[in-house]
Amino acid sequence: MKEYSKYNYFPISLKLEGKPCLIVGGGKIAERKLQKLILAGADITVLCREPSKYISELFINGQIKLAVREYMKQDSKGFFLVFAATNDKAANKKIVKECNKKHILCCAIDKNWKNGSFITPASFVNEEFLVSVSSNGSKCKDSKRLKNRIQSSLENKNVRN
Repeated sequence: MKEYSKYNYFPISLKLEGKPCLIVGGGKIAERKLQKLILAGADITVLCREPSKYISELFINGQIKLAVREYMKQDSKGFFLVFAATNDKAANKKIVKECNKKHILCCAIDKNWKNGSFITPASFVNEEFLVSVSSNGSKCKDSKRLKNRIQSSLENKNVRN
């Protein structure tokens, strides 16, 4: 059997419908994670100092909960899944550490990902498939390129049929 690195992951698709999920951060990466959580039907809270226009609109439309402030210890309490998506590596590290202690699934969007409990693969959904591509966190841009090629191939197949 092949020996694997300590950063191997088990492929899984989580059912998040109605599950409380927290995103700490209000920028572009937080928005991308938010879009995927919305599609999954999660009960989403965003906590950040400065929410983007998109995040603010989702809050105004009642699609998410929003807390405009700094992350504080214990903010992860009661959440099933957390994204540490701030632009502050020390804050992300603190969030991941706290979630690990509480056995809460947590992913950091920066180099702290290695200490988190999961990573998010490059993925897309169409009418027939949910497709995910992962490099175990080591080659994210390559994963995204491969995902785009697969997506394009499936779209071209549908056009030809």
